[in-house]
Amino acid sequence: MLNKILTKRYSLLKMFAITFLVFAMMVRTCLYFFSIQFIDFSIVNLIKVFGIGLFYDLGSLSYFLALYALYILIIPTKFHGSKLDRILTKFGYGLFLFVIIFSFLAEIPFWQEYQRRFNFIAVDYLLYTYEVIENIHQTFPLPLLIVIIVIILILSNRFAKKRDAFKNTFENSDTFKTKLITTTFIFLLLSVFHFNIKNTQAENFTNVNENELAKSGLYSFFAAYKSNELNFKDFYPTNSTDENYNILRTFIKSENDSLLTTQKDIKRFTFNNGDEQKPNIIFIGLESLNARFMERFGNKENWTPAIDSLAKQSIFFTNIYATGTRTIRGMEAISLAIPQLLEEVLLKEQAIIIYLQLEQFLNKKGILEHLFMVVMGIL
Repeated sequence: MLNKILTKRYSLLKMFAITFLVFAMMVRTCLYFFSIQFIDFSIVNLIKVFGIGLFYDLGSLSYFLALYALYILIIPTKFHGSKLDRILTKFGYGLFLFVIIFSFLAEIPFWQEYQRRFNFIAVDYLLYTYEVIENIHQTFPLPLLIVIIVIILILSNRFAKKRDAFKNTFENSDTFKTKLITTTFIFLLLSVFHFNIKNTQAENFTNVNENELAKSGLYSFFAAYKSNELNFKDFYPTNSTDENYNILRTFIKSENDSLLTTQKDIKRFTFNNGDEQKPNIIFIGLESLNARFMERFGNKENWTPAIDSLAKQSIFFTNIYATGTRTIRGMEAISLAIPQLLEEVLLKEQAIIIYLQLEQFLNKKGILEHLFMVVMGIL
Protein backbone atom coordinates (compact mmCIF):
# COMPACT_ATOMS: atom_id res chain seq x y z
CA MET A 1 0.00 0.00 0.00
CA LEU A 2 2.76 2.43 1.02
CA ASN A 3 4.79 1.58 -2.10
CA LYS A 4 1.77 2.37 -4.28
CA ILE A 5 1.41 5.79 -2.69
CA LEU A 6 5.13 6.57 -2.51
CA THR A 7 6.30 5.69 -6.03
CA LYS A 8 9.91 5.71 -7.28
CA ARG A 9 9.98 9.48 -7.69
CA TYR A 10 9.34 9.74 -3.95
CA SER A 11 12.13 7.35 -2.90
CA LEU A 12 14.32 10.11 -1.47
CA LEU A 13 11.32 11.64 0.27
CA LYS A 14 10.59 8.27 1.86
CA MET A 15 14.23 7.97 2.96
CA PHE A 16 14.11 11.43 4.51
CA ALA A 17 10.92 10.51 6.39
CA ILE A 18 12.55 7.38 7.81
CA THR A 19 15.65 9.34 8.84
CA PHE A 20 13.54 12.03 10.49
CA LEU A 21 11.45 9.57 12.49
CA VAL A 22 14.49 7.54 13.59
CA PHE A 23 16.28 10.65 14.87
CA ALA A 24 13.12 11.89 16.56
CA MET A 25 12.79 8.55 18.34
CA MET A 26 16.44 8.64 19.41
CA VAL A 27 16.13 12.16 20.82
CA ARG A 28 12.92 11.29 22.68
CA THR A 29 14.64 8.24 24.15
CA CYS A 30 17.62 10.34 25.31
CA LEU A 31 15.37 12.95 26.88
CA TYR A 32 13.34 10.22 28.57
CA PHE A 33 16.45 8.83 30.27
CA PHE A 34 17.54 12.34 31.26
CA SER A 35 14.19 12.75 33.04
CA ILE A 36 13.73 9.22 34.41
CA GLN A 37 14.15 10.40 38.02
CA PHE A 38 11.26 12.87 37.60
CA ILE A 39 8.86 10.40 35.96
CA ASP A 40 6.47 7.96 37.65
CA PHE A 41 7.47 5.09 35.39
CA SER A 42 4.87 2.70 34.02
CA ILE A 43 4.77 0.58 30.88
CA VAL A 44 1.41 2.04 29.87
CA ASN A 45 2.64 5.62 30.13
CA LEU A 46 5.86 4.73 28.32
CA ILE A 47 3.89 3.36 25.37
CA LYS A 48 1.58 6.40 25.41
CA VAL A 49 4.51 8.85 25.48
CA PHE A 50 6.22 7.27 22.48
CA GLY A 51 2.93 6.66 20.66
CA ILE A 52 1.73 10.26 21.01
CA GLY A 53 5.27 11.41 20.28
CA LEU A 54 5.33 9.46 17.00
CA PHE A 55 2.01 11.04 16.05
CA TYR A 56 3.39 14.57 16.59
CA ASP A 57 6.63 13.66 14.82
CA LEU A 58 4.53 12.82 11.78
CA GLY A 59 2.96 16.26 12.08
CA SER A 60 6.35 17.96 12.10
CA LEU A 61 7.53 15.76 9.25
CA SER A 62 4.51 16.62 7.10
CA TYR A 63 5.71 20.23 6.70
CA PHE A 64 9.03 19.09 5.22
CA LEU A 65 7.37 16.46 3.03
CA ALA A 66 4.85 18.95 1.67
CA LEU A 67 7.58 21.30 0.45
CA TYR A 68 9.46 18.58 -1.41
CA ALA A 69 6.27 16.92 -2.67
CA LEU A 70 5.19 20.23 -4.20
CA TYR A 71 8.53 20.47 -6.01
CA ILE A 72 8.17 16.90 -7.30
CA LEU A 73 4.68 17.64 -8.57
CA ILE A 74 5.56 20.75 -10.59
CA ILE A 75 8.66 19.27 -12.27
CA PRO A 76 7.60 17.66 -15.58
CA THR A 77 8.43 13.99 -16.15
CA LYS A 78 10.87 14.78 -18.97
CA PHE A 79 13.05 16.75 -16.53
CA HIS A 80 13.36 13.89 -14.01
CA GLY A 81 17.08 13.33 -13.44
CA SER A 82 18.13 16.46 -15.33
CA LYS A 83 21.14 18.41 -14.10
CA LEU A 84 18.95 21.07 -12.52
CA ASP A 85 16.74 18.44 -10.90
CA ARG A 86 19.76 16.67 -9.43
CA ILE A 87 21.28 19.90 -8.08
CA LEU A 88 18.04 21.14 -6.50
CA THR A 89 17.14 17.74 -5.07
CA LYS A 90 20.54 17.05 -3.52
CA PHE A 91 20.82 20.58 -2.15
CA GLY A 92 17.31 20.43 -0.69
CA TYR A 93 17.89 17.00 0.81
CA GLY A 94 21.15 18.14 2.41
CA LEU A 95 19.59 21.36 3.71
CA PHE A 96 16.59 19.57 5.22
CA LEU A 97 18.88 17.02 6.86
CA PHE A 98 21.05 19.78 8.31
CA VAL A 99 18.01 21.59 9.74
CA ILE A 100 16.56 18.53 11.45
CA ILE A 101 19.92 17.26 12.75
CA PHE A 102 20.77 20.69 14.17
CA SER A 103 17.32 21.05 15.77
CA PHE A 104 17.44 17.55 17.26
CA LEU A 105 20.90 18.18 18.73
CA ALA A 106 19.77 21.59 20.03
CA GLU A 107 16.88 19.97 21.89
CA ILE A 108 19.26 18.15 24.23
CA PRO A 109 20.93 21.19 25.89
CA PHE A 110 17.60 23.06 25.84
CA TRP A 111 15.97 20.19 27.72
CA GLN A 112 18.83 20.04 30.23
CA GLU A 113 18.36 23.77 30.88
CA TYR A 114 14.54 24.02 31.03
CA GLN A 115 13.17 20.45 31.16
CA ARG A 116 10.93 21.41 28.24
CA ARG A 117 10.61 20.97 24.51
CA PHE A 118 11.15 24.11 22.48
CA ASN A 119 8.90 26.91 23.73
CA PHE A 120 8.72 30.70 23.46
CA ILE A 121 12.12 30.96 25.13
CA ALA A 122 13.61 29.21 22.08
CA VAL A 123 11.61 31.46 19.75
CA ASP A 124 12.78 34.52 21.67
CA TYR A 125 16.39 33.45 21.13
CA LEU A 126 15.94 34.18 17.43
CA LEU A 127 15.50 37.86 18.30
CA TYR A 128 18.92 37.90 19.94
CA THR A 129 20.92 35.95 17.38
CA TYR A 130 24.32 37.45 18.22
CA GLU A 131 23.97 36.81 21.96
CA VAL A 132 22.77 33.25 21.35
CA ILE A 133 25.63 32.43 18.98
CA GLU A 134 28.12 33.86 21.47
CA ASN A 135 26.52 31.85 24.27
CA ILE A 136 26.65 28.64 22.21
CA HIS A 137 30.26 29.40 21.28
CA GLN A 138 31.23 29.86 24.94
CA THR A 139 29.20 26.92 26.26
CA PHE A 140 29.49 24.15 23.69
CA PRO A 141 32.39 22.73 21.62
CA LEU A 142 31.24 24.09 18.25
CA PRO A 143 33.95 22.33 16.19
CA LEU A 144 32.86 19.01 17.67
CA LEU A 145 29.17 19.73 17.00
CA ILE A 146 29.93 20.67 13.39
CA VAL A 147 31.96 17.48 12.94
CA ILE A 148 29.08 15.41 14.36
CA ILE A 149 26.57 17.06 12.01
CA VAL A 150 28.84 16.55 8.99
CA ILE A 151 29.39 12.88 9.88
CA ILE A 152 25.65 12.30 10.25
CA LEU A 153 25.02 14.03 6.91
CA ILE A 154 27.61 11.83 5.17
CA LEU A 155 26.25 8.63 6.72
CA SER A 156 22.65 9.59 5.84
CA ASN A 157 23.62 10.26 2.22
CA ARG A 158 25.51 6.96 1.98
CA PHE A 159 22.55 5.09 3.41
CA ALA A 160 20.24 6.76 0.90
CA LYS A 161 22.56 5.82 -1.99
CA LYS A 162 22.84 2.26 -0.73
CA ARG A 163 19.05 1.99 -0.79
CA ASP A 164 19.02 3.39 -4.36
CA ALA A 165 16.97 6.37 -3.19
CA PHE A 166 18.78 8.84 -5.46
CA LYS A 167 18.72 6.46 -8.42
CA ASN A 168 15.00 5.76 -8.13
CA THR A 169 14.23 9.46 -7.63
CA PHE A 170 16.02 10.47 -10.83
CA GLU A 171 15.37 7.41 -13.02
CA ASN A 172 11.61 6.99 -13.28
CA SER A 173 8.69 7.87 -15.50
CA ASP A 174 6.05 8.78 -12.93
CA THR A 175 3.29 10.82 -14.57
CA PHE A 176 1.70 13.99 -13.25
CA LYS A 177 -1.44 12.03 -12.31
CA THR A 178 0.59 9.53 -10.29
CA LYS A 179 2.47 12.30 -8.51
CA LEU A 180 -0.74 14.23 -7.87
CA ILE A 181 -2.18 11.33 -5.88
CA THR A 182 0.88 11.13 -3.63
CA THR A 183 1.20 14.90 -3.19
CA THR A 184 -2.50 15.21 -2.37
CA PHE A 185 -2.14 12.55 0.32
CA ILE A 186 0.80 14.43 1.87
CA PHE A 187 -1.03 17.76 1.83
CA LEU A 188 -4.08 16.14 3.42
CA LEU A 189 -1.81 14.90 6.21
CA LEU A 190 -0.36 18.39 6.58
CA SER A 191 -3.79 20.06 6.69
CA VAL A 192 -5.01 17.66 9.38
CA PHE A 193 -2.17 18.69 11.67
CA HIS A 194 -2.01 22.36 10.73
CA PHE A 195 -5.72 23.10 11.19
CA ASN A 196 -6.83 20.54 13.77
CA ILE A 197 -4.00 19.37 16.02
CA LYS A 198 -2.84 21.70 18.79
CA ASN A 199 0.42 21.21 20.61
CA THR A 200 -1.34 21.22 23.99
CA GLN A 201 -3.36 18.15 22.98
CA ALA A 202 -0.24 16.09 23.64
CA GLU A 203 -0.59 16.86 27.36
CA ASN A 204 -2.41 13.74 28.56
CA PHE A 205 -0.38 13.02 31.69
CA THR A 206 -0.27 14.33 35.24
CA ASN A 207 3.53 14.48 35.01
CA VAL A 208 4.84 17.58 33.21
CA ASN A 209 7.94 15.74 31.93
CA GLU A 210 5.82 13.07 30.26
CA ASN A 211 3.64 15.78 28.71
CA GLU A 212 6.72 17.43 27.22
CA LEU A 213 8.26 14.16 26.05
CA ALA A 214 5.09 13.33 24.16
CA LYS A 215 5.53 16.47 22.08
CA SER A 216 7.73 17.11 19.06
CA GLY A 217 10.43 19.74 19.41
CA LEU A 218 9.88 21.31 16.00
CA TYR A 219 6.09 21.20 16.32
CA SER A 220 6.40 22.84 19.75
CA PHE A 221 8.70 25.52 18.34
CA PHE A 222 6.26 26.70 15.69
CA ALA A 223 3.31 26.37 18.09
CA ALA A 224 5.16 28.69 20.48
CA TYR A 225 5.91 31.10 17.64
CA LYS A 226 2.23 31.18 16.73
CA SER A 227 0.89 31.58 20.28
CA ASN A 228 3.59 34.09 21.29
CA GLU A 229 3.25 33.35 25.00
CA LEU A 230 4.89 31.54 27.88
CA ASN A 231 2.92 30.07 30.77
CA PHE A 232 4.06 32.03 33.82
CA LYS A 233 3.00 29.34 36.29
CA ASP A 234 5.11 26.69 34.57
CA PHE A 235 8.33 28.47 35.49
CA TYR A 236 7.57 30.56 38.56
CA PRO A 237 6.15 29.55 41.96
CA THR A 238 2.95 31.47 42.68
CA ASN A 239 0.62 32.23 45.58
CA SER A 240 -3.11 32.72 45.51
CA THR A 241 -4.42 36.22 44.79
CA ASP A 242 -5.75 36.58 48.35
CA GLU A 243 -2.42 35.58 49.86
CA ASN A 244 -0.51 37.98 47.60
CA TYR A 245 -2.74 40.91 48.55
CA ASN A 246 -2.36 40.12 52.25
CA ILE A 247 1.43 40.09 51.91
CA LEU A 248 1.53 43.22 49.76
CA ARG A 249 -0.82 45.26 51.96
CA THR A 250 1.31 44.34 54.99
CA PHE A 251 4.59 45.32 53.33
CA ILE A 252 3.49 48.70 52.00
CA LYS A 253 2.15 49.98 55.31
CA SER A 254 3.99 53.07 56.49
CA GLU A 255 3.67 55.62 59.30
CA ASN A 256 2.78 58.42 56.91
CA ASP A 257 0.10 56.72 54.82
CA SER A 258 -3.09 54.71 55.12
CA LEU A 259 -4.89 52.19 52.94
CA LEU A 260 -8.17 53.50 51.51
CA THR A 261 -10.07 50.17 51.42
CA THR A 262 -10.11 46.79 53.11
CA GLN A 263 -10.57 44.96 49.81
CA LYS A 264 -8.11 43.58 47.24
CA ASP A 265 -6.54 46.94 46.61
CA ILE A 266 -3.39 48.87 47.52
CA LYS A 267 -4.68 52.40 46.97
CA ARG A 268 -3.52 54.57 49.84
CA PHE A 269 -3.24 58.20 50.90
CA THR A 270 0.26 59.41 51.78
CA PHE A 271 0.94 62.31 54.18
CA ASN A 272 4.23 64.08 53.46
CA ASN A 273 5.81 66.11 56.27
CA GLY A 274 8.19 68.94 55.40
CA ASP A 275 9.29 70.32 52.06
CA GLU A 276 9.45 68.07 49.01
CA GLN A 277 13.02 67.20 48.07
CA LYS A 278 14.27 67.44 44.50
CA PRO A 279 17.37 65.30 44.30
CA ASN A 280 19.69 64.97 41.31
CA ILE A 281 18.49 62.01 39.29
CA ILE A 282 20.49 60.08 36.72
CA PHE A 283 18.27 57.38 35.30
CA ILE A 284 20.16 54.58 33.53
CA GLY A 285 18.04 51.71 32.28
CA LEU A 286 20.14 48.87 30.89
CA GLU A 287 18.66 45.61 29.71
CA SER A 288 20.59 42.47 30.70
CA LEU A 289 23.00 44.26 33.07
CA ASN A 290 23.42 41.61 35.74
CA ALA A 291 24.17 42.68 39.32
CA ARG A 292 27.24 40.45 39.27
CA PHE A 293 28.84 42.86 36.78
CA MET A 294 29.17 45.47 39.55
CA GLU A 295 31.94 45.77 42.12
CA ARG A 296 29.38 46.11 44.95
CA PHE A 297 28.17 42.58 44.26
CA GLY A 298 31.59 40.96 44.11
CA ASN A 299 32.89 41.65 40.60
CA LYS A 300 36.71 42.05 40.47
CA GLU A 301 37.03 42.79 36.73
CA ASN A 302 36.15 46.52 36.91
CA TRP A 303 33.50 46.12 34.17
CA THR A 304 31.29 49.04 35.29
CA PRO A 305 33.60 51.71 36.82
CA ALA A 306 31.22 54.64 36.20
CA ILE A 307 28.20 52.89 37.72
CA ASP A 308 30.35 51.61 40.60
CA SER A 309 31.40 55.22 41.30
CA LEU A 310 27.78 56.43 41.28
CA ALA A 311 26.79 53.61 43.63
CA LYS A 312 29.35 54.77 46.21
CA GLN A 313 28.12 58.38 46.16
CA SER A 314 24.37 57.82 45.97
CA ILE A 315 21.44 56.23 47.73
CA PHE A 316 22.00 52.62 46.72
CA PHE A 317 19.22 50.02 46.97
CA THR A 318 20.65 46.50 47.19
CA ASN A 319 17.47 44.55 47.77
CA ILE A 320 14.99 45.85 45.19
CA TYR A 321 13.82 43.84 42.20
CA ALA A 322 11.92 44.57 39.00
CA THR A 323 9.45 41.89 38.01
CA GLY A 324 9.83 40.37 34.56
CA THR A 325 9.88 37.00 32.83
CA ARG A 326 12.56 38.44 30.54
CA THR A 327 14.95 41.33 30.97
CA ILE A 328 13.00 43.63 28.66
CA ARG A 329 9.85 43.00 30.73
CA GLY A 330 11.68 44.50 33.69
CA MET A 331 11.86 47.82 31.82
CA GLU A 332 8.11 48.24 32.24
CA ALA A 333 8.35 47.58 35.96
CA ILE A 334 11.22 50.05 36.44
CA SER A 335 9.71 52.89 34.46
CA LEU A 336 6.01 52.53 35.32
CA ALA A 337 5.96 50.48 38.55
CA ILE A 338 3.62 47.95 36.93
CA PRO A 339 3.80 44.16 36.55
CA GLN A 340 5.32 42.91 33.32
CA LEU A 341 3.12 42.62 30.23
CA LEU A 342 3.36 38.84 30.00
CA GLU A 343 1.74 38.20 26.64
CA GLU A 344 2.75 41.35 24.80
CA VAL A 345 5.78 42.01 22.66
CA LEU A 346 7.37 45.34 23.52
CA LEU A 347 7.65 47.30 20.27
CA LYS A 348 9.85 50.34 19.75
CA GLU A 349 6.83 52.65 19.83
CA GLN A 350 5.59 51.13 23.08
CA ALA A 351 9.01 51.49 24.68
CA ILE A 352 9.23 55.14 23.66
CA ILE A 353 5.77 55.84 25.15
CA ILE A 354 6.81 54.21 28.44
CA TYR A 355 9.93 56.35 28.77
CA LEU A 356 8.10 59.50 27.72
CA GLN A 357 5.61 58.85 30.51
CA LEU A 358 8.51 58.69 32.94
CA GLU A 359 9.87 61.92 31.46
CA GLN A 360 6.50 63.66 31.90
CA PHE A 361 6.36 62.69 35.56
CA LEU A 362 9.86 64.01 36.27
CA ASN A 363 9.22 67.20 34.28
CA LYS A 364 6.05 67.84 36.27
CA LYS A 365 8.11 67.72 39.44
CA GLY A 366 10.67 70.10 37.96
CA ILE A 367 13.41 67.52 38.22
CA LEU A 368 14.23 66.52 34.66
CA GLU A 369 16.09 68.84 32.30
CA HIS A 370 17.51 66.43 29.71
CA LEU A 371 16.51 62.96 28.57
CA PHE A 372 18.62 60.82 26.28
CA MET A 373 17.36 57.37 25.46
CA VAL A 374 18.29 54.50 23.19
CA VAL A 375 15.41 52.12 22.54
CA MET A 376 16.33 48.93 20.67
CA GLY A 377 18.99 50.63 18.61
CA ILE A 378 17.07 53.91 18.01
CA LEU A 379 18.31 57.14 19.62
